[in-house]
Amino acid sequence: MTTAWALALAVALTTVALPTGLLVLVRRGATAAAAGGPQGPLELARLAGGPQRVVETVITLMYDDGRIRVTTDGLIKVLSPVTYDAVERALLACCGDRWHCTIGAARTKVERAAALRDLESVLVAKGLLAPAEPDPLVRRAERRHTAVLTAAAFLALAGSLAPGGHTVPFALLACVACGVAVRLVTRVPWSRPTRAGRRAVHAAHPAGLAGAVALDGPTALPKGLLREQLLRTAPDPPGRTVTTDGDHGSCDMNGGCCDPGHG
Repeated sequence: MTTAWALALAVALTTVALPTGLLVLVRRGATAAAAGGPQGPLELARLAGGPQRVVETVITLMYDDGRIRVTTDGLIKVLSPVTYDAVERALLACCGDRWHCTIGAARTKVERAAALRDLESVLVAKGLLAPAEPDPLVRRAERRHTAVLTAAAFLALAGSLAPGGHTVPFALLACVACGVAVRLVTRVPWSRPTRAGRRAVHAAHPAGLAGAVALDGPTALPKGLLREQLLRTAPDPPGRTVTTDGDHGSCDMNGGCCDPGHG
């Protein structure tokens, strides 16, 4: 290999390596763990089972302490309009002036309430939940990385077709392959629990019925009216329907984290 080719290879490899390193840094920064774990069953519910698990947990919490009751026809009826957080207020707001609503309506409205977004923002700030989408810094890094890998691949292809040795093109292709592998390994599970969030779920041992539902869903409830109605109105099959997501562990379809250590 001539000095010119060696210099060209060094420049090309550096050109690929720098955007790859930047991408790794900004992606890690987007999900950096901060101090503190989930506070209370509602935060744990969002990590363990997604937004619908939060709705099931808040219904269980208010049912268990007698502030609401559930009827055989799937209605939530308010017995005491006392609330202790924004998600509970969102549930009561769903019931309205008539002080009752269906569990199905509560699932839809509470999941879309600003209170749930605020709860998710708290978890994102703690590094337990990935943001819903990449921020502008991550998007720019991803676009730059894509452009560099594409250009490097074309250069490698052109070099392989030119007369002479193929050492430089092959080395460049290997570098592109490494860049793609790094991109896949460091991908962020947007709107899903981070590594720290999954560890927090695995380590959780919540008390009470609401804690059991937060961690394992309505199937954790003893047989009875509440369990029956929550399972009947569930939008997805009950329990922990999971998909394996490589490095990111197992998560259910609602954006929650599933861990075989529980359930």
